Amino acid sequence: MEKNVKMSMLLELYGNLLTEKQRTSLEDYYNNDLSLEEIAENAGITRQGVRDNIKQGEKNLLGYEEKLGLMKKENG
Repeated sequence: MEKNVKMSMLLELYGNLLTEKQRTSLEDYYNNDLSLEEIAENAGITRQGVRDNIKQGEKNLLGYEEKLGLMKKENG
């Protein structure tokens, strides 16, 4: 499965478990197709801050899926 699709699906399932900054950054990056620079400008933070939010959010989403397996159950 393509990473963008997988992350978007995981975000749908587990997004409410993330911090608001992580969720917003991931939604803008994966669902709204914004660049790191655009997200940073909208959030009033640095590009590196956005990248850190995205990386930590991805790590958290993958961890939730590993522990809870909701996407795996949904997709059979």
